[in-house]
Amino acid sequence: MKNIEYILTIVLCMILCTNCSDVMDKNDLGSMSDKTVYDNAQFTLMVLDKLHRDIIPGWDVYNAENCDEAGPDRAPRYPWGNSGLDDFDQLSGSYSSIRQINMFLENLAAGSLNQETKDLYSAQALVMRAWIYFDMTRKYGGVPIIRNAQNVSDDLFTPRNKTSECIEFIVQDLDAAIAVENFPYSWSGADAGRLTKAAALALKGRVLLYWASPQFNPNSDQSRWTAAYNANKEAKEKLAANGYGLYENFYTLWFNEMNNEVVFVKRYQEPNLGHSWEAGTRQPARSTGMDGWNKPTWQLAKAFPMITGEPITESALYNDVFFWKNRDPRFAQTIAWNSCIWAQYESVEERLWTYPPEPCANPSSTHLYCRKAINPASTEYQAFAGRNSTDWIEIRFAEVLMNLAECAAELGNNDEAYAILKDIRRRAGITAGVNDLYGLKANMSKTEMTRAIIDERRIEFAFENKRLWDLRRRRMLQELNGMRREGRLATLNMSEEDFTPYKNLGTDFENNYNLYFTDAVEIAGEDKVNALNFPENYYFYPIHSSDLVTNSKLQQTKGWDNGTFDPLE
Repeated sequence: MKNIEYILTIVLCMILCTNCSDVMDKNDLGSMSDKTVYDNAQFTLMVLDKLHRDIIPGWDVYNAENCDEAGPDRAPRYPWGNSGLDDFDQLSGSYSSIRQINMFLENLAAGSLNQETKDLYSAQALVMRAWIYFDMTRKYGGVPIIRNAQNVSDDLFTPRNKTSECIEFIVQDLDAAIAVENFPYSWSGADAGRLTKAAALALKGRVLLYWASPQFNPNSDQSRWTAAYNANKEAKEKLAANGYGLYENFYTLWFNEMNNEVVFVKRYQEPNLGHSWEAGTRQPARSTGMDGWNKPTWQLAKAFPMITGEPITESALYNDVFFWKNRDPRFAQTIAWNSCIWAQYESVEERLWTYPPEPCANPSSTHLYCRKAINPASTEYQAFAGRNSTDWIEIRFAEVLMNLAECAAELGNNDEAYAILKDIRRRAGITAGVNDLYGLKANMSKTEMTRAIIDERRIEFAFENKRLWDLRRRRMLQELNGMRREGRLATLNMSEEDFTPYKNLGTDFENNYNLYFTDAVEIAGEDKVNALNFPENYYFYPIHSSDLVTNSKLQQTKGWDNGTFDPLE
């Protein structure tokens, strides 16, 4: 799966060659009938792999800036409440993918492959279709359900289905995939990274967690929480029984690819399929071509607890001058700050300097940088744009656990929630403490436990495209209204000339930082002008005006321009 594009190119060339028996043949040598493709397992797998490459989600470098996770380096409209109808995605792209999947399923069924192969291929396609519908449903609520590839002669004007019907359809697809006996829990060798029964189980748990959450379930229907609990419990137990678990090292789980924590993944292999996560996330002095993504806010930095698990506001260990000391190890594995030692490339350690004038054209507005998934063994740092091959993990086993913990908390099973939070914190490197609670408050209420889980997700999954979705599904966006995202600005206490001799790695900044710098908290970038503002209608996005023109039967979402569609049904 790391070399899908390369393999596709080679096989397509083989196909073309096999059709070249007569050089005078005027037929299109690159065309093949559906029967030719779907009667051949190798050709059918090519189509499936192409769908996988195009549909499975990958690195999202913009999402963090749409909430309180990253500073406003790109100045997006969304977090300031300025987004209109046409600032949101169109549905057409998603339905193009759905059509491709539906065509694949229909052609596969009509082909002559053996039933076991058909079942195995269809299971993967069903998980892809479930993913697309889930992604649309969490944004818009109900959308049109298209079960078959439509023809020009069909009625193409399809109304929106109820949200409940979409959730049911998604779960049906996932259940159908899970029921396939030869659908494996994992693949090995060149197949590693294909969709699995484990991914289907984990995605089902996530889908039902969303359906039970306040965004979709404002009246807290407990039957939804029970269904979500059962699905996530099954996912956790079956995955654990098949070798999945928490990888031993929180930081390196991104670099030891396909380890036991990886459940749902998109694989990359540059130059055939690469991404720009490192180029846009590192300090611009350490990359070219892209920058300005994933710059941690000071609010996020403060959210990480101490090594004892206590919040910084409750710990005698916290010192605001040396704010990085005695912290949860995930802090230094996620965030980089002025003077920290960071092996950014070729495992060469150096200090990061963010004090002005920072040695780059477009420095972070928060003066902090993201370290997550920045591989210290990477090479050729000046040419990173579009050349990174680190896999994107959409779901890892830690999320399966946290999804289960949240459902358990909502149903009053705090013991199970405590056990999961302790496992997460134990792996992170937080100390157990004399009460073996890893800094967690004892005897938490349901509300306190739920909040503790959301706070833990914030730091465990920082920059993993989870925070904004968590705030939406928990209906917590309004808690951020009025916030202005902050940074941590370091000012040099001496001239640059006098400071230069102290820039070497041996200088003791751990204990003498204040001799060299004075830090101040400041509002980041465009937040000086605009505070965060999330309107109520952000919980369900509008239908793009072009989609409304294309399909006259689509109703606009309530809360948007005379909308009549109720996403809570």
